[in-house]
Amino acid sequence: MKKIAFISFLKGDDWGGSEELWSQTALHLRKLGYRIGVNRHLGGSKHKRLKQLHAAGCVMLHGHKRGRWRQHLITVLRPRRFFRRLWPMLYTEPLDLRLWDLVVLSQGEFFQGMEIMQECMHHSIPYVLVVEACRPWGITVARHHSDQLRQCFEGAAILAFVSEENLALARAMLASPLKHAVIVRNPFLVSYGASPRWPSENVFRLACVARLEFQDKGQDILFEVLAQEKWRRRKLVVTLVGDGPDRETAERLKKLRKVHSITIAGQRDGIESVWAKHHALILPSRGEGLPLAIVEAMLCGRPCIVTDVGGNAELLEDGVTGFIAPAATVKHVDAALERAWERRGKWREMGRRAATHVRKAVPRDPAKVFAEKLMKLAV
Repeated sequence: MKKIAFISFLKGDDWGGSEELWSQTALHLRKLGYRIGVNRHLGGSKHKRLKQLHAAGCVMLHGHKRGRWRQHLITVLRPRRFFRRLWPMLYTEPLDLRLWDLVVLSQGEFFQGMEIMQECMHHSIPYVLVVEACRPWGITVARHHSDQLRQCFEGAAILAFVSEENLALARAMLASPLKHAVIVRNPFLVSYGASPRWPSENVFRLACVARLEFQDKGQDILFEVLAQEKWRRRKLVVTLVGDGPDRETAERLKKLRKVHSITIAGQRDGIESVWAKHHALILPSRGEGLPLAIVEAMLCGRPCIVTDVGGNAELLEDGVTGFIAPAATVKHVDAALERAWERRGKWREMGRRAATHVRKAVPRDPAKVFAEKLMKLAV
């Protein structure tokens, strides 16, 4: 039985689109009979996907030795199904890279996991690196660790990026051609044939589907844009779908700017149902890989109003399937939204074009495609 370990660097119990590729790939390979290990390197064990992985027979790995009391508890409680359900993380094994045929690292930031990659190289263990986001503010880290990072990136059996822009930025920061790099797509959380109904146009509704974290997602820009008098007069509303560390700040900003056209909805299950009530996506991001929100909105036949950062604009054609702001500033987002508003009667037609285009660019099952790449290495 071939053994593949997946290591994610998303912190704590957070979960985002970046976690879907490795986790769904792990499930796919487990169903094919592979022994799968899972390690959330920066902690976190509560998300339903991790519980699903555990239930499928994946081995939960931890990066530290067990204390004597913990090992005793495991010995006593392991046969008891009740406790297995109650404390699944008691049933973990140490992360020993030498026990695995292949190691897959999923980065939230492109400089994470350097020590693990170096250990893999030391023991001649093939590893795959998935770079979910590469942002300009990583330049400082690259400057201080450029030689080690370059060696780690060039040593990967597969070096995967989610957008061409992120790949270009990494090449510049590492001063390396990274000739073996490939572009992969993340799994989406709507059906491939999604076609939610088009909402009434009495009021035009935009959804910003993103983690509430201003540094990356830029929702604060929306409050400044919609605080302008012209937007207060128009029949346009925005729903912030998602939760995150800036939820409380967003609530305060809404009161401070007296922006009643923005609703902070929190996390929502069932993204297709969100698009049954909204006409378009708005995403004023400051830093991205390639957001699932764009792929999902396009699959659901919705145009997208986005900033030109990361891979945001790579699936869109300005004025055809969406509207692209050249930068994440109030001025540029306002201008893009103004262009969109002037053509609001064309949104439905643009959404149809978006739905057709995205199905040419994104496979039906990205996790299966990625799993097939890994299977060629774990032989």
